[in-house]
Amino acid sequence: MMKTGFKIVLTADRTLMSEYQGGIFMGFSACVPRGIIPDFLYFSLFSPSIDHKAGIVRVAPLGLRKIEAALLEKGFNENEIVAAHPDHLDRVIGSETRILSISAMDPLGMGPASSTFSKLWEGECYMPYKFREILGNKVVLKHRNNINIVVGGSGAWQLTDERMRHALDIDYVVDGEGEEVVPGLFRDILNGTRREHVVEGKVVEEPPCVTKPTICGVVEITRGCGRGCEFCVPTMLRHRSMPLDKILREIEVNKKAGKGIVLHGEDVFRYKADGLIPNKNEVVKLFENAEKAAGFGNISISHLAFSTVCSAPDVAGKISEILYLGSKEYPYTGAQIGLETGSPNLISNHMKGKVKPFKPDEWQSVVESGLGICNDAHIVPTATLILGIPGETDDDIIKTIELLDDIKNLKFVPVPLLFVPLGRFNNARFCEKKDLNENHWQLIHRCAEIFIKKFDELYPDYARMAGHGAITRSAIKLLAGYGKKRARDYMISSGYTPDF
Repeated sequence: MMKTGFKIVLTADRTLMSEYQGGIFMGFSACVPRGIIPDFLYFSLFSPSIDHKAGIVRVAPLGLRKIEAALLEKGFNENEIVAAHPDHLDRVIGSETRILSISAMDPLGMGPASSTFSKLWEGECYMPYKFREILGNKVVLKHRNNINIVVGGSGAWQLTDERMRHALDIDYVVDGEGEEVVPGLFRDILNGTRREHVVEGKVVEEPPCVTKPTICGVVEITRGCGRGCEFCVPTMLRHRSMPLDKILREIEVNKKAGKGIVLHGEDVFRYKADGLIPNKNEVVKLFENAEKAAGFGNISISHLAFSTVCSAPDVAGKISEILYLGSKEYPYTGAQIGLETGSPNLISNHMKGKVKPFKPDEWQSVVESGLGICNDAHIVPTATLILGIPGETDDDIIKTIELLDDIKNLKFVPVPLLFVPLGRFNNARFCEKKDLNENHWQLIHRCAEIFIKKFDELYPDYARMAGHGAITRSAIKLLAGYGKKRARDYMISSGYTPDF
């Protein structure tokens, strides 16, 4: 690199610059407060860094790659743009650098997972700490008078307040989908004509194909959801499916880099769906072509929905066959699913679309049946739950506990989250630790109990599929044993007798 630096530097905080030992859902660990595990151990064991050459990363987060592709598509010079490692900005930033663009998932730690763990365990999680580290980087400060700092990504909503931008010394925020608006924003910045500091994103029908590999080989197959859950931003966005030829092109880009592929969408089985009803032929066609392009056992999935699984119950089994799930090499795969609550009342009041084409009072049976279908297809969901949804009653919480008791023998990993005011609830207040009552804690304890038992059951196969070495396996088992003892002691001190 020339000493003058690149004109446009794209980066993300260090928690997004890891492949988490081959397990994308291990990224949840970045939401845990610092200090529970020493930083050096966390970043070497759980979140080892991706490779770079002179500060230029070999792989990068999907969102960053999409912005990079949009800039190239709009005529920006490839030699002026770099995707950079946040720990090595001194290798890419210089006197000619004009834009530092940061992809942020949770810059202030206000997201559901980060705020939950930081409040329950009383500490700051890794994401905001590492985000601020970029802003305070010595080379960034040295050239700050010439550099415009732009922040985008799924966590950009946290920075739209002018006082917060001023406090962090951020120039521009892109809130929403950026591929359409970022090229124009960057041209205005370079020309010295930009005035508006918060840029609203625009819905993009067909985002440009990435030209360089992504972290964990993530390939976007759909965008948006459209189910309309009031607490969730993606569900407010119209559902769109990417053309198969573009998906296969991105698979090829990642395959050449030696990456396995994660097909990403808010509900993967709704690829090219007609509304909320799965299009079985198109989903099967997608997976057959993706598996053929990626190679044996190199496809996994990001998100599913219980209602989609139940409305086309044979799809999961067919996909399982295509992906060789249940085999010795690939005993199972994971996917994130929003369970949210066991209360038909909360479903009816705030998330009717989540259960469609079924009715709110069928939600518990949809969850139980959907989880059973997933397990039969060797899919083990990470299931999120929300505590403190506006209007929640003790009866709602008890119904969620009862649902967990009904499904506790199935394979899934429950993750309880405190309510965050997003979507139509953006004027509500956050659920705080002080808002939790005895029933909430019973629910949290039940989730922890199930989580610990499932970890013992699932980790051996997970470690083998992820390629964990003997040292990593031993360290994780040691930490898991310590965590189990701490959890057990805490539950007993709270009057709860855990079943592990």
